[in-house]
Amino acid sequence: TLLWADEPSDEPAHDPDVAVGGEDAVYAIYTSGSTGTPKGVVNVRAAVHNRLRWMTERFGLGPGDQVLQKSPYTFDTSVWEFFWPLMTGATLVLAQPDGHRDPRYLVETIQRERITFADFVPSMLEAFLREPGVAECTSLRHVIAGGEALSPSLRDRFLDTLPGARLYNLYGPTEAAIGVTWWECHREDAGSVPIGVPIANARVYVLGPDGALAAPGVPGELCIAGRPLARGYLNRPGLTAQRFAADPFFPGERMYRTGDLGRRRADGAIEFHGRVDDQVKVRGVRIELGEVEAALRGLAGVGQAVALAHGSGLDSRLIAYVVPDSVELDPTALRRAMAAVVPDYLVPSVFVVIESLPVTTNGKLDRAALPDPGEVVAGRDYDPPVGPFEEQLAQLWEEILGVSRVGRDDNFFALGGHSLLAMQLVGRVRSVFGTDLPFRTVFASMTLADLAEQISTLPAVAPSVTDQHTAQRRERMAELVASALGVDQVAPEDNIFDVGGGRDTIETVSRAIKQEFGVDINPLVVAAMPTAKDLAEWIDASSEDSALDVIVPLRQGTGPTSLFCIHPLGGLSWLYYPLAQAIPDSVGLYGIQARGLRPGDAMPATLTAMAADYLAEIRVIQPEGPYHLLGLCAGGEIAHEVAVQLQRDGQQVASLTMLDSRPTPPGRVTQVQRLNAVARHFDLDIPPEDRPNLTADLLYDQLCQRQGPYSFLMRQKGRAIVDFYENMIKLVDNHDFGSYDGGILFVEAMAARTPERYFSPLWRKYVTGRVDVLALKYLHRQLARAEVLHQIGERVAELINP
Repeated sequence: TLLWADEPSDEPAHDPDVAVGGEDAVYAIYTSGSTGTPKGVVNVRAAVHNRLRWMTERFGLGPGDQVLQKSPYTFDTSVWEFFWPLMTGATLVLAQPDGHRDPRYLVETIQRERITFADFVPSMLEAFLREPGVAECTSLRHVIAGGEALSPSLRDRFLDTLPGARLYNLYGPTEAAIGVTWWECHREDAGSVPIGVPIANARVYVLGPDGALAAPGVPGELCIAGRPLARGYLNRPGLTAQRFAADPFFPGERMYRTGDLGRRRADGAIEFHGRVDDQVKVRGVRIELGEVEAALRGLAGVGQAVALAHGSGLDSRLIAYVVPDSVELDPTALRRAMAAVVPDYLVPSVFVVIESLPVTTNGKLDRAALPDPGEVVAGRDYDPPVGPFEEQLAQLWEEILGVSRVGRDDNFFALGGHSLLAMQLVGRVRSVFGTDLPFRTVFASMTLADLAEQISTLPAVAPSVTDQHTAQRRERMAELVASALGVDQVAPEDNIFDVGGGRDTIETVSRAIKQEFGVDINPLVVAAMPTAKDLAEWIDASSEDSALDVIVPLRQGTGPTSLFCIHPLGGLSWLYYPLAQAIPDSVGLYGIQARGLRPGDAMPATLTAMAADYLAEIRVIQPEGPYHLLGLCAGGEIAHEVAVQLQRDGQQVASLTMLDSRPTPPGRVTQVQRLNAVARHFDLDIPPEDRPNLTADLLYDQLCQRQGPYSFLMRQKGRAIVDFYENMIKLVDNHDFGSYDGGILFVEAMAARTPERYFSPLWRKYVTGRVDVLALKYLHRQLARAEVLHQIGERVAELINP
């Protein structure tokens, strides 16, 4: 029975006999989406009917079922809550106004009315499951979660608390009638909870910016097409045309560009990865907040999580707001757990634990109502440092951070610290405490007291005469680098080029090493591993300066296993040295460098011949398999051919890792095209008008302006280096790839590359096994950085010692 506040006595009592069709509007609901001015979305009768028919077929609602209508009528979930029970003969139970905000009322209502079907926004489901007596809501058969990301821990707690009910994760914007994908949740699902597969008569694409379908596992924008699509925005034709674009796969039809990110799994299910516009920049690093939130929700004890960027420039920080599951959360433990699953730049600076996430009247997250992290930190009681370790460390923090007082419960990053200051702290700790503090420990430690305790357990720098010499040499090397740069101090991990050094700095350091340590080191080696730490370790290892040899022993291993790293397009392999920090000491690390770099070298005629040459060199070091191979850029393509030839010889290849390599189909390429390919590889700024007529001389002039090891190679080789690069491009472009029998680890450099241009899918036709993708938000040239190679090395180490 519907009760009217005022009887419409002046309206006719008979059927108005107005013809309606499926394309007629059924409602207009205003939404702001994730950003922007509220806009009215006009949905049509056929779209709503499609959703209700699908629900009936999927869930079998009928007489004897009770549906709880609790969503505000300004929220599109209310549409199916109202009409679905009425069209199936089920009972519609209306919650009291604002009842959807009261967990106790919901528990009591569900028990009293024997509700069998209900819908929750995850943030409200979290509060509902905390309410005493919720386990007695045994009448529930089906529960839908939607409107926000559903965490694995919340899913598992629901299944534990209400084992007789089924939980479904649904997704859909207001611009498509009440949801377009669905997924029944099971504890066995690994990773994040997917939003699932399309409902009946819906199509959901994962697209790149130009409309191309993204490969499975590759993120892209979610676009919706088919019957659920809305008519558009009320009285806003321009916005409608912008967001409701032509469907590239069904001529004459439309699709809605959601602005949401997702990726399709191998089984066809779609995972939600936040908003396209959720990308923020924290101290120069681009970060997807959805990626951070997904990792936070995967941590033990976290029920809900939100990530925000706070501040700007070097003061920008990543803030995590977390709601506990059923246990008390320790921010220190959260930081450590987060650091174990994501790179350092994705670890939030501050973790704020709150009882619940603030929500709007529609039950969605109200980001503006989240507490200010500065107020949270400032609101802490001051507890002075205790003991010499805490007191000395507090003094270091005060000097580095420029603050007047540091307590034992203060957080380094909450007080304004960032990664560059953390590097300074590591260096100061070494000087003051006489111990090597791991860089990651600074991020993993939540408070001054926690970090002081970590320092107190670390071994002294000089447990033996040998180690003492190593530490002294590293410290002296840092002094030489600082002197060459004209600064007072650098951290051992500082990259010379990153802190303003250039070719002159490298040559000054090379001469200083000769004078200080009596080692005649080629500037190529210094430029390829330009940190005081790496240079000191290289000298300690008594490495010979065979800078241009084909085999470069980057580190001798203590066991029978070795990793062979094949040079990229430039021909050098010293750049792989940072892998030694992540690969176990038992594993030998060898670089394979190109012929044609030393005087008198003849360049190979084909990539096949080059690979055969390298294979012979490798088997001198390790006569029998299993072999582990790795290559960056063109080195990955060469490593693939080496692996194919090893298998042809009956040898076992245990792992093959490619760093952003692209298999180029064989074809005729002109000299100008090859020169332009070299320019693109080195990110040279060739004016558009010069590209059609690019000459080797112009290319050489551009290359001479670049910093790094190749600038020194050009000084040694002169103009002939362009011929070397051009020959490398020719070998790659004319190679006919065989088939490698096995899987590969592929490192994809995602930054500044749209999904349809990803390289990893191109290798599927050249390998028989799985292409396991490690997607990193770096540019191609940034993969050679020490910190990135260390991250890659940790993954490769898992392949070598699974």
